[in-house]
Amino acid sequence: MNFLRLRPLAQSALRSRPYNTSVPFIPPSSLDAVDHSYPTASLRPKPESPTFYTGRSEYYDTIQTLEIALKEAQMRLRAAHLFPFPEAARAHLPPAFVTWKNKGELGATLGLSLTTARHRKATAILAQMNELRRIALAGGEDGIAQDLRGFLSKFERPNTMLQLSRGKRAVADEYGRTYALGRRKESSARVWMIPVKTAPAPPVAAADSQQAPQNVSEQGAPAQEHKLDLTSTSPAPSPSPAPPAHLASSGESLPTTAILVNNLPLATYFPNAVDRQRVVRPFKLAGVFGAFNVFAIVRGGGTTGQAGAVAHGIAKNIAAHVPEMEIVLRRAKVLKRDPRMVERKKPGLAKARKRYAWVKR
Repeated sequence: MNFLRLRPLAQSALRSRPYNTSVPFIPPSSLDAVDHSYPTASLRPKPESPTFYTGRSEYYDTIQTLEIALKEAQMRLRAAHLFPFPEAARAHLPPAFVTWKNKGELGATLGLSLTTARHRKATAILAQMNELRRIALAGGEDGIAQDLRGFLSKFERPNTMLQLSRGKRAVADEYGRTYALGRRKESSARVWMIPVKTAPAPPVAAADSQQAPQNVSEQGAPAQEHKLDLTSTSPAPSPSPAPPAHLASSGESLPTTAILVNNLPLATYFPNAVDRQRVVRPFKLAGVFGAFNVFAIVRGGGTTGQAGAVAHGIAKNIAAHVPEMEIVLRRAKVLKRDPRMVERKKPGLAKARKRYAWVKR
């Protein structure tokens, strides 16, 4: 039997095989009467926002609104030749302290639930707009500053000044002493500070004042004045005030400024120079080095933590004695406790992150 002759017959049979379809055949001439419009009831409504499918459209719409407002403010400042502002000049702008609403309050204002990361992102954009407001005030653009102020007022706390002045403030007693508590790591320091009282200058005797203009020689010519010998290598004698009577009789020296830590001098208690520099840093920042006597009692931790705790307490006391230096200390971040702590040890590790040496056997 010749199979080659059967192949064309099989192909023709497949081509002529009718298809089994469930849709009845409709002549093309009757398609003109068919309604080709789709039913609108079954279609989904078009989303109002392009961020609808993110699952957090309200939050992203709010972020987009803030970014648009930020770009508009930048364009207005750029037209006034105030943006970008030089970094060197920005450091000298007047401070504009502001406190934003917390996570719950800002979420209630925007009508949505905010996490910590979303709240941080929103407040970062608001801080940039507040910086532009400072630039507008410094550049004399009051209109831009007022517009930004009105926009940012919805996100600020109503009690901004109360929030900035939160916390216990050191109050001077009747003797001028202030007390503050400083903390760092596991250390705590109770710090007392009092201004140095300078001894009053001794009164000039009347007999000395009368004999001063009569310093003339017997011939009538004025006495030759004392001239400083510049060629001598020995230091010139400097007049020193006379000590009080009770100290002069006992042979004791005059009281000077001192920093006592646990009833020991600063250099004795902190032999490391870095710790001593950390303690006296608030005095140098405020420009009152040597103007106060300090007595501190520290407990817990090591030398680094105790030095930081004493410095924290000293900064609080300086803010009470010299209120105008509070902004300087706040900018230097010495009025706020350092939140860094030692990381806890992990199980199976030698320390927090240190691992044991791997041994094959």
